[in-house]
Amino acid sequence: MICQVFVDDNAVYDPRVDELVIMQDKLNLELNKSGSYVFTVPPNNPYYGTFSKLKSIIKFVRDGKILFRGRILNSEYDFYNNQKLTCEGELAFLNDSIQRPYDFQSGDKHTTVEALFKYFINNHNSQVDEAKRFKIGEITVKDANNYIVRADSDYSKTLDAINKKLVETMGGFLRVRHESDGNYIDYLAELAEVSSQSINFGENLLDAEKEIRGENVVTALIPLGAKGDKEGDKRLAISSLADETSGEIRKKGDYIYSVSGVAQYGWIFDTETWDDVKDAKNLLTKAKSALSQKILLENSIELKAADLAGIDATLAPFDVGVWVPIYSVPHGLNSKYLVRKMSLSATNPASDSLTIGSTFKSFTERSANSASAIATVQQSLSKIGNNVATVVNNYALIKKDVQELQGEYVSSGTFDERLNPFEKHISFVGEDTRLSGRIIQEKFKSPSLQNSWNNAIGYGSASYWIDSCGIVHLSGVISGGTASSGTTLFVLPEGYRPVATELFDTIKVQADGTVQLTQAFSDANLSLCGITFRAKKEATTDEN
Repeated sequence: MICQVFVDDNAVYDPRVDELVIMQDKLNLELNKSGSYVFTVPPNNPYYGTFSKLKSIIKFVRDGKILFRGRILNSEYDFYNNQKLTCEGELAFLNDSIQRPYDFQSGDKHTTVEALFKYFINNHNSQVDEAKRFKIGEITVKDANNYIVRADSDYSKTLDAINKKLVETMGGFLRVRHESDGNYIDYLAELAEVSSQSINFGENLLDAEKEIRGENVVTALIPLGAKGDKEGDKRLAISSLADETSGEIRKKGDYIYSVSGVAQYGWIFDTETWDDVKDAKNLLTKAKSALSQKILLENSIELKAADLAGIDATLAPFDVGVWVPIYSVPHGLNSKYLVRKMSLSATNPASDSLTIGSTFKSFTERSANSASAIATVQQSLSKIGNNVATVVNNYALIKKDVQELQGEYVSSGTFDERLNPFEKHISFVGEDTRLSGRIIQEKFKSPSLQNSWNNAIGYGSASYWIDSCGIVHLSGVISGGTASSGTTLFVLPEGYRPVATELFDTIKVQADGTVQLTQAFSDANLSLCGITFRAKKEATTDEN
């Protein structure tokens, strides 16, 4: 990889030119953030001292692709007159313009996500220099009703307005693209690009953390709609609708509640307001959909990994906003995760790292992987005696024989024995660990999807498999089918079924192998990734 740094289109760093030298540089990128770049220019650089704060445009380029574009905020000089420059990314240009008060709310006034985003960007472009303007690109974030109500009586910075009025309420990702005809800004509902480089336990996975939070759980919700047209009118409520005595989420009086949520956590009330809803039935529908998410615990996974493209030219480098396949048996990871942060250096690529985050919700603290299976693997690792370290140290010799604890296992015995052909599987006898062969995980199997469900375009196909610990894994993304509560998605065969019904967010897996929706589903795509459970009995693995 060739990394270059440009200031006002002049190359101030190029590893192929001796005079173009910088030091101690660090680029930090993050989804929906401006990002930053810090680098030091020595006095012998021909462009030393030619930079203008807030005006000079900085670009960090990797193999011809612009990863960062921004401006200089601050400069410092050390004892040797080396100039340290601190830069912010181009999304910060949106802080240079103001959105004057606007009203897309009163009476019949309303707008759409696309129209409001264009309104903000056009206002910004009218106030700033050419270098800070953006062409409006793709806008794929939509509202279910195809209209939104927004207003603001304050004078706010454009970036704050976009975040508060769109990103924080509608979700989505801001992405800047650099094309030959200009700089585009997109507002995307989803990011679909998948990296050709994977992250593997024992190879380039550096750290993994998981957090489960319960402070935002709600089990009963009082929904409120729009106010009447007359002064003093109250907000719309659901009191006029009949109470319900069946279903997981039921209406009673002016509130709804989750039967299983109350049983699990007790009564926890909250309110939510929909200013654009004027029909009680529609308000009830929206409230039930909201409560189905509010009863769930928030889970977050954060992974740190190294980008091996710097030392292996056959690998494509990682990028922020790209999905990366991750495989780690001890952490129960066998899916794609989004690169949310990256830290890069043009002068010291060995320090490059990326942070991969995922946030999801579950009804109980049961993690997507089996805690008991992880404990078994961890105990096995301890007995083997730092086997993972041995694998890493000798990876160049046994790379084809050892793959992330899913391929062949290597004992802590003699070195010669590790290189001999294996004939049998690993075995645990009392406190001793013996190895004379290999463990081969079976290939993914494809279920027969039912009720018009199909594999979602651009994602992994629906699949299932069982690992060497007897844990069944589901993965893939499906779409387009009947989305009502109780709909059967597919049926798992014997050997891939749980002892009792397992509940995962909007999906449950029953003891007879039936995989069903537990509630109505309104999103475009339904992910099966991360669903794992212990099988009732082992299935026969396919060694081919």
